[in-house]
Amino acid sequence: MVGKTNHNKNPVKRIQTLTSPLTCLKGVGPGKAVLLAHKGIQTILDLFFFTPIRYEDRTRITSIQNAPEGAKVLIHGQVVFGKEERFFPSHKRLYKIVVRDTSGSLELIWFKYIKGHLERFIEPGMNVLVYGARRSNRGHNQMIHPDVTKLDDGEAGDRLGFYPVYSSVQGISDHFLRSLIRSSCDEYLDSVIDPLPKKIIRELSLPSLAKAIRHVHFPPKGLSIGPLNQFDTKWHKRLIFDRFFFIMLTIAFMQHSHENIPSAPYTLTGNIIKDAEGFFPFQLTSDQYNCVEAIKKDFLIGRPMKRLLMGDVGCGKTVVAALAAYLSIQNKKQVTLMAPTQILAKQHFEYFTGLPETMGFHPVLLTGVKKRKE
Repeated sequence: MVGKTNHNKNPVKRIQTLTSPLTCLKGVGPGKAVLLAHKGIQTILDLFFFTPIRYEDRTRITSIQNAPEGAKVLIHGQVVFGKEERFFPSHKRLYKIVVRDTSGSLELIWFKYIKGHLERFIEPGMNVLVYGARRSNRGHNQMIHPDVTKLDDGEAGDRLGFYPVYSSVQGISDHFLRSLIRSSCDEYLDSVIDPLPKKIIRELSLPSLAKAIRHVHFPPKGLSIGPLNQFDTKWHKRLIFDRFFFIMLTIAFMQHSHENIPSAPYTLTGNIIKDAEGFFPFQLTSDQYNCVEAIKKDFLIGRPMKRLLMGDVGCGKTVVAALAAYLSIQNKKQVTLMAPTQILAKQHFEYFTGLPETMGFHPVLLTGVKKRKE
């Protein structure tokens, strides 16, 4: 691992480091911190988990002459000249930089630009890497709004690889964001504490969390672009696994907590299945019967029930809900039936209003559009 080593830090200090505000990073002032916060990036740890949405293959250099029309390619060339051009009488502007390699020349065109930024790349003879889609316009090879990188030593080998592309952050350039993530990984990634038990990591052959974060942001050479853009690498799978693992862990914790909450058990009299025969002009299916019996047993246990009733549209889930509500009404409880839309809420209201009075329901419709007085 490149950068500082934090193995001697205790867990609390390591967590404090990762939860530090971004203003502790070089180049991030209050203004940029606000822009990043709008994207949900407020700490170093947030930065680590702001993962790429896709990758660009910049592993091979293509000559200008051999660059396919419309294909995004990486060009290594030297700057010939660069300048801003204006069109009269419209006064519209563009910025043009011309580069060349041994096979030909290429015009780099920007219609939206920061002049001071592009002026860093106009020194004649400067070695640059250019990435973009080549097009032919009136016999000229052009790239519109390409990505340009200066090569101080003239060697391009160390710059080749798969480049991460992130969801855009307004006011923050892709180059700055990529550099910020790389420097943060180099300096602080060793502070990451892997939350998964070693047994699970070993049994599932998962990479460490720190290694997964680094290689998701900066994939090693030797891969292919397909699995990367499908998020089908062992490093992507590790991060995906963590998300599902902690969701399931949270659900398990909540379920365990609910099991320890005391609840007054229901007192049930009579036979609910026989009662149902008088309420509905049909017999319950075997699945409906089994569901009602399971719910009835939960009511008798004396702890909160937590069940998921699954079934296709029209299979009779509402009947099961009505009978569960009937059991609660028998025990002098109020029942709330929640629906995601007003239309569905009205449909349920009409359904329960139409049920026999002997079930004891007095339905009331409450929606978000109603005033507090209503």
